Amino acid sequence: MKTRIGPNALYMSLWFILYSPVTWGCALVIAAMLLPLFMNLSGWPDLAVSLFILAARTHLGTIGFGLLLLHTGAAFIRSYTTNYEMSEDALVIAHGYLSPYSRAGWLHRDVNTIPLNFVDDADFTQTIVQQAAKVGCVTIKTVQGENAYLPFVEDPDGVRAAIMQRSGVAKTRVFARVEP
Repeated sequence: MKTRIGPNALYMSLWFILYSPVTWGCALVIAAMLLPLFMNLSGWPDLAVSLFILAARTHLGTIGFGLLLLHTGAAFIRSYTTNYEMSEDALVIAHGYLSPYSRAGWLHRDVNTIPLNFVDDADFTQTIVQQAAKVGCVTIKTVQGENAYLPFVEDPDGVRAAIMQRSGVAKTRVFARVEP
């Protein structure tokens, strides 16, 4: 029986949209195009006014808005085609189309299967924003020395514990406390 362990698609989409320089660049261009509609540019330097006129003639705001829509659509495609599943003996990681985590490239869907008996360790990290959204990134280390990343996983501590338990790593004690 396979158990879906992530990712949180809505949070993943918002993360890729809000923390992208493409989004902020497009928003800056759109704001610059809307600025002359709400402000009097008569006291501005001639160079600034001529740049606004040039941008209006070349439809720079329309291009910026179109890029923003394309970027938002790509973020939703990326997040809704990504899936992580765990069965009794394997972990299936399917990074979606346009994913920066894919090894096959942006236009391919990358599916990796990690047998749980190959898992050497599992850790998770959370930023303050991720803690508030109750998501995080789980990193799985295999015995071959490879790392697998599961970003935007809901309940990362529970997922880490389930991976450690099913792989049998939780039963071994790596470190022992030595009393002086």
